[in-house]
Amino acid sequence: MRTTIEIDDEVRAALIQRAAERGERGYSEIINEILKRYFGLEEQALREERARSIEALSGSISEETAQQMHEAIARSRRQWRTES
Repeated sequence: MRTTIEIDDEVRAALIQRAAERGERGYSEIINEILKRYFGLEEQALREERARSIEALSGSISEETAQQMHEAIARSRRQWRTES
């Protein structure tokens, strides 16, 4: 979506410089990234992507294997030594 905003000259110069460093023609992507961070949308998108990745793993190991792993972890925790 195209929109018009007013920004200070020094901010525009910094945007142009950063875009050039990234090999981009304009600075729209930078503005978009900044606004996503400001509104917390980037973190939300990351959380959603992680959730999808975890859901994709569902059923990737058998129930028997999962139970064996759970028991091995429980044994390790019981045997773990801590300093007093």
